[in-house]
Order: sequence, then C-alpha cells, then structure tokens
Amino acid sequence: MATEITHGLEDLRQTFLRHLPKRVEAVARRIEQFHAEGWDINGLSLLHSDAQRLAGASGRHGLIDASELLLALESLLESALKADQLPDSRTDATILEVVSRLRDILTSADSDEPDADSQGFFAQQVGEGASLDQGSHGSAQGQDSPEPGRAQPPAEASARDTAAGDRKVALETGAAAARPTATFVRRVYHLSRGDDLNQQIDNRLAAMGCEVEVLESADELTEVLSALPPDLVVVGAGFSDRLEAIGAALLPARQRTGTALPLIVITDDDDIETRLLAHRAHADAVVAAPSSADPVLKQIGMLLDPQREPPYRVLIVEDDRSQGVFAESILRNAGMLAQVVDDPMAVLPVMASFGPDLVLMDLHMPKANGMELTALIRERPEFLNTPIVFLSGESDEDIQFEALEAGGDDFIAKPVRPRHLIAAVQNRVRRARAASLNEDRRSSCDPTTGLYRRSWLLDRINHLLDAALATTRKRLGGVLYLEVEGAAQIRERLGLAALEHLLTEAGRTLVDSMAGEGQCSRLGDASFLLVAPDLDIPDLMKLAAKLHRKLAERAFETEATPIRLRCSVGVCAFAHGFADAGALLTAVERACRHARGLESGVSSFDPPKGADRDREGAIVDLLREAIEKHAFELLFQPIVAVQGSEEAQYQTLLRLRDDSGDLHLAGEIVPLAERANLIVDIDRWVVKRSLEVISQRRADGRSLRLFIPQSLTSMLADDQAEWFRGELEAFGLHGGCIVLEVRMADAVIQSAALRPVFRALQAMGVQLCLSQFELLPESERLINELPLGYAKLAGKYLAAGGTQDVRDELRQLIDDLHRMNVKVVGHRVEDAQAAATLWISGIDLIQGNLVQQAESGLDFDFDAAVL
Repeated sequence: MATEITHGLEDLRQTFLRHLPKRVEAVARRIEQFHAEGWDINGLSLLHSDAQRLAGASGRHGLIDASELLLALESLLESALKADQLPDSRTDATILEVVSRLRDILTSADSDEPDADSQGFFAQQVGEGASLDQGSHGSAQGQDSPEPGRAQPPAEASARDTAAGDRKVALETGAAAARPTATFVRRVYHLSRGDDLNQQIDNRLAAMGCEVEVLESADELTEVLSALPPDLVVVGAGFSDRLEAIGAALLPARQRTGTALPLIVITDDDDIETRLLAHRAHADAVVAAPSSADPVLKQIGMLLDPQREPPYRVLIVEDDRSQGVFAESILRNAGMLAQVVDDPMAVLPVMASFGPDLVLMDLHMPKANGMELTALIRERPEFLNTPIVFLSGESDEDIQFEALEAGGDDFIAKPVRPRHLIAAVQNRVRRARAASLNEDRRSSCDPTTGLYRRSWLLDRINHLLDAALATTRKRLGGVLYLEVEGAAQIRERLGLAALEHLLTEAGRTLVDSMAGEGQCSRLGDASFLLVAPDLDIPDLMKLAAKLHRKLAERAFETEATPIRLRCSVGVCAFAHGFADAGALLTAVERACRHARGLESGVSSFDPPKGADRDREGAIVDLLREAIEKHAFELLFQPIVAVQGSEEAQYQTLLRLRDDSGDLHLAGEIVPLAERANLIVDIDRWVVKRSLEVISQRRADGRSLRLFIPQSLTSMLADDQAEWFRGELEAFGLHGGCIVLEVRMADAVIQSAALRPVFRALQAMGVQLCLSQFELLPESERLINELPLGYAKLAGKYLAAGGTQDVRDELRQLIDDLHRMNVKVVGHRVEDAQAAATLWISGIDLIQGNLVQQAESGLDFDFDAAVL
C-alpha cells in the first residue's frame, strides 16, 4: 500500500513538472504584455494569484529554486496590490528579471542541480525590501538552505508547506482588504477542438474578464487539474469518450481546493449515452448541440456567479419550534432564505408576503394537518405550482400516499441528514424555477416571429441594469433601438395592412440576424428594441451595422411589389449606469435620432463629456438643493376651450433658477433628474405646490384646474395612489381640480402597470391625460384600456401647412378620441394657421404662446377667450 502511495505521489510530481514550464511561460507572456502595453489592476491580481498557487505547489513537490523565485514574484506583485498602485518602472524591471530567471531554471535544468544565481537573486530581493513574510522561509532568517543537489527533508517540507499555507490565507485576506478596486478574475480551462462555436465561447469569456486557457487534449486537461485547479472547466463537443477520465481527475481537485469547481459539458447530440457519461463525470451542466454560444454562456454565468440568481426562499411549517429552527439553520447555512411558521393558521398570509420557492411542511400539526393545509394552499392560483415537501416521521405508506395525493410533491422521512435535506430542497426549487422561466418565455415570445412582448423585454432590461450596477466587473451588454424610416409614406402608398406585413417580416429578419445574441421586441409604430446582454460596445456596434445592412439588402415582397427598408439604429451600453429602462430608452432613442443624419445609419450614445458633463453635474447639484429648500418655480399657461368657457384651467410648467438668475426649463431639468433618481421628489413637489395654489385660489372663492405632467417613474411608485389620496385630503380638495399627464410613449410601454394606478386615481376624481398622442396601432387599445379624460396631440399635427395625409390622420384620431369622450388638446400652438387647422379638425382645447405666454400669475380672462 505504501508503495502505491509513493508511486501515486511521484506520478503527481511528474505531472506537475511537465505542467510547470507551460504555466510559467503563460505568466511570463502576460507580464511581457503588461510591460509593453501598461499594467492594469485586474491583471496584477490574477498574476498574484497564479504566483501564489505555483509557489505553493512547487514547494510541495520539492522544486525549491522555482518556489523561491515564484515567492519573490508573488511578493513584488503583492506590494503593488497592498499599495493599491500599479508597478513602477523599477518594480516592473525586477519582475521581468524574476521571470527571466524562472524561464532559465525551468528550461536549462535536465539535472537536479539548483541555480545558485537564482538563490542569490531571491536573497537580494528580500534584502531590498520585497514584502515577504520573514518568518516563513529559512533563507530570509539566515538559516541554512538545503545543500545543492539535496532534496528538502520531509519535516522541513511539511513545515514549509504549513507556513506557506498560513501565509497564503493571510495574503488572500489582506490583499482583499487592501485593494477594493481589483475585481476577481475567473480562470477557465476549455478543452476545445478550436471550431467556430468554441472560439466564440472563448472570446465571450475573455470579454467577461475571464482568463481562458484553451487545451487541445484530455490528457493535458487532467494534468493541469492536478497542478493548478481553475474556477471552471468547459469540455467541448467531441470528447465524450474521455469524460470518465476527466471526472476522475476533477474529484481530487475539488477535494484539495474545497470548492465546487464546476464542470460544463458540450455535446454534439442530445443522446442518453452521452448524458449518462457526463453524469458519471459529475458534470454540473450539459449543453446539447447548441446553435450559438448563448446557452453555454448562460450556464457559465449561473455556475460562476450564482449570486446573480436570487437565493432560494423556503417556508418551514412546523409546530415544533425547535425542529423548525433546526431545519432553518441548515438551509440558511446553505445560502437559502428560510422562515419558520409554527402556527398553521398563519401560513397563507406569510406565503403571500414571503413568496416562497418551496414549502417544507410537517404532516401532523394542531388546528390543521399538513394535508388540509396543502389543499388550502393549492386553492390559491399564485401557489398552484409552488413545491410542497412533507417532512415527517410518519411511516405509514398509505398516509404518505394520501399526503402526496392532497397536492404534495415529495415526502422526506424524519430524521433527515442535513445534506439530504439541502439536496432535496435545491433540486425541487431548481426545477420549479426552470419550469417557471420556460413558461414565462413561452408566453412572452411570439413563436411565429420570435419577437418578445415589450413588457417582458423591458423587465429583462431592468433586471440586467440592476445586475450591471451591482457588479464590479466589466459591464457587458446593451440595447439597440431600430426605427424603420419612411413608414408613413409606405402606409400612405400601400395601406396599413401592407405596412404591418412589412414590419412583421422585418421583425423576423432581425430575430434571425441576431443569431441568438439577444432578444427583440416591437416597440412602437415602426421601431424595434433589441437587447444583447453579453456584447461589449464594439460588438454592439457590429451587430447594429449588420442589422442595418440586412434590412437594406433584403427585398421585402408585398402585393407583388419588392420594397427595401432603410432604418436608423441607436446603440447604448449598460456600462453607462442607467437607473432604469426608461432612462436607457431615452438615451438610445436619442442615439437613433442622431443616426438618421449619418451615412452609416448607426450611432452610439455617448454620455456628456468635459464642460457639458460639468454643467450637468452643476445642475444636478442645483436640483438636490432645490428639493431640500423647495426652491423650484412654477409658471402657468392658460388652456382655452375653442368654443369658449368660463372654466379656468392652466398648464403647470416647471422652472429652476440658478445662482446667476437664469431659468432652466423642464426639458432640461427632467432628463437629468431621471438619471440622478431625483424625479419622484421633483414630481411630488410640483403636485404639492399645485394643490397649494388651487387651495389658495379656492379660499378666494375661485375655481381652478391645473394640468400637471408626471414621469413614468413617479406614476409607478409603489405608494403613488395612496400618496395622492393623502395630499388631496391634507388640502381638503377633490381630485377633479387636477389633470395628471403621462407621455403616450411611456403608456404604450407600461400600459398594464399604469392601468391600476389610473383606475385608483380616477376613483378619487383625478383626471388623466396622455401627451404627445398620435395615431398608432396601440392608440385604440390605450383609449379603451385607460380611463382618459384628455389627450394632447403630438407635434406633427401642429405644423402649419401639414400634408393632407397628416390632416386626415388628425381628423381620424380626434374622432376616435371623441367616441370615448376624451377631450383633445392642441398644445404649443404658436401661429393662427395651425390653430385654424386644429379648429377645423374638431379640437376641444388649445394651449400655447398664441393664446398667452407662460407667466407666474393666474389672471387670464377666460370669458373673453374664444377662437
């Protein structure tokens, strides 16, 4: 037995000896690249980690010379990390010399003779202040070094390994505290045959900040696993016959490192034999015949960064408090969120508030047993598919079957081992979440076009933005806003049905051209929104150019007439740090508008720079101060009934005065406030100030109605309806004195979310208005679904001398609105000709400088105002 162990250790040592020169050469090439192109903190951190691991492994296998030089390299890198600065020229030169000596001793030593120069060089580094732990190494204390040609005694080697291990823990802890700006870089071993798919996976991993080492043979993979374990192993297609050997090498590596060390297997075919081999190799995920890198990258993301997925939520229903707390502690230690309920009658309210992924329930309880409680839970639609697992000492199989028949999913007999409990819960929740996600996607995606619902895609964007803000790694991903140009002319020439057919075919073309790189949705009348979560800025621009070219090149057939579509594409990356999808859409739409004037038809959003950025920063500071000191101003512009009315109603216009006395308009203030997450405070200030003005006016015996714009963010705030109710009650006013405005574009995107808010406000008497209203496919739906009192026309209907098509569209729009008892407002009317066109079309109200410019007073004579 001892002989077998000795041979095993020697085999391990020989494997490491074959691998070490490759690893040192890889480290040396990275250092030379940093020397030539400049250092970065992430590369420094990764090299430090490599040097630590290689130094410890070299010491364990008796390679004293290499270990000492690697320790010197580690110390040089560590000193820079602790100082949170990049290596200066002197340190850079020393690092290069250490690496050069490492190369020399690894390439020249066919004999076991150590390199005296390298020993002297190491001592010199310690003498010059390289930050090594002086107590860890004899040479640094003046102790005797091993004689040339003589292996280190076992006792000394053991002491050295112990000290090195202690020092490694201290360095990892200290380095993590000393360099908050360094991100953790993942190392990935990829066994690949170098085809296009695997190259795409490697490129995407590198863009995510991973250090990818591509291996060409399974033997090489098993060797490096024994020498330097990675954070993830990816086995490409074509290596199924070597999975058993790979799994055998992976298990000891997992045991040595004490980490999960996940394994992903890619297969050419989805057959049971290959899946069985992957299972026996203890693979964490199998991706069968992927058409793109997306499914592989998704699995990698979940395995490398499980924190991106919310923790599992488990509700424990147990009348024995000690048993419940025991199960809770087991699950919490496994990273889950667990809550104990010891009163069965309180389960349903707790489920509603806690939202568990799984219920772990005792079978025998007072007041209501587990079967009765399960039946009650299953009556609630939202909990119909929530897994329920019984945890009980019941041994009667008939009772167990009866419990499962009542709606339970599994039965675990007490006493249960902690790891069995964890595994049972994890497996159930994982399957339930996967099923829920697949169902959500099926219901959210049109199977004929591949286009997703707007609401689903916007929720996904918000989720991706949250993840981007939460990570310290390089932020990938972004959105494309694509608008088909000349849609109005196509509709005029061929009709609405033909236009819709063209746009449907354009959507299919976009989905096919994205090749699995993201998702796409129809956003507006002739616009599409695309999200690509794993692409960086250059790749986003390449995708935009490709989509622009695909639409331009394809001849779409409609009524036997070939038509080529021209589009403009705006690009915006998540890395700019937007707070929500609304702010991101504003930026990417602006980029699309800029693209219309470019020959390429593609433009990316660039945040303000230099003086513009400083100016915007100053305005944001001014906004914060104005919120604190209530220093905004309101102007009022009359809204006049075309047929005449004594009713006084005004548009509120927000203004902000800076220290020099200049007024900043709402068009400048609002976008900055949205990006700085200040818009809710500002919107609510406007409402309070408006109610105060109305209250003062009413005290004088005069009525007043004010139109108040509100952002989508404010309208969808959790407490919006109740907040309005409280403010109306505080001023003693009825909701009919105000009209709240929301942009039509926002309502199109979030109509489902706005509907209950609008209904609640309508019940208080508050009237609602959609501004920038125009005739779109969604117009009729919005009119029918939302309780509107008013609609303000889009600017295209206000231009004097508009085309006959626009005038016809205007009349149709006004007729549609009047059928639903919605009053139509023409705002920003500047000239009499535009007013006449609106009047002829049947408009109800008019607002703009033609009537009166905005003022701080409320003294307009509505009795005399008749067009």
